[in-house]
Amino acid sequence: KNTVPQLREYAPLAAGELLVEKDVEEQLVNPLLEQLGYSKEEYERQMRVRMGRGEKVIPDYVVHPTHEAGKETCDFLIETKLTIPTAKQLQIDLGQARSYARRLNAKKLLLASSEGIWIAFAGDDFTATAAYSWFELRGKDIINSVYDSFGNRK
Repeated sequence: KNTVPQLREYAPLAAGELLVEKDVEEQLVNPLLEQLGYSKEEYERQMRVRMGRGEKVIPDYVVHPTHEAGKETCDFLIETKLTIPTAKQLQIDLGQARSYARRLNAKKLLLASSEGIWIAFAGDDFTATAAYSWFELRGKDIINSVYDSFGNRK
């Protein structure tokens, strides 16, 4: 049984303009991070992390990273995809983000695509607990809820 929350049936925001993953990052994720109170100095894009013998992974965003070799950590990470069109692809992409979050000892993660975001926490072993479309994130109650979990409380 699939327990991962599915996004409501909304068309991707500005889908015609989102042609590659970098477009999702620049047009949707960067503004979301800014809205959550993070400056560019507080996160690292494309951080290289060693997973095992010679294997390196590169999470898209690592928020408040530490860089002690072999013991890198972060508060949370964001893994970005252009689109997540099926439940099967969602499971694959969440699995990838989950492995990065575990390796970085993150407390939470966001999986973002042109359709929206999925949220997961370490306490639930990074099983997605909520999903919001970009349209829903425009609503005050939803963005405040996301801010409660991910907002920068400097």
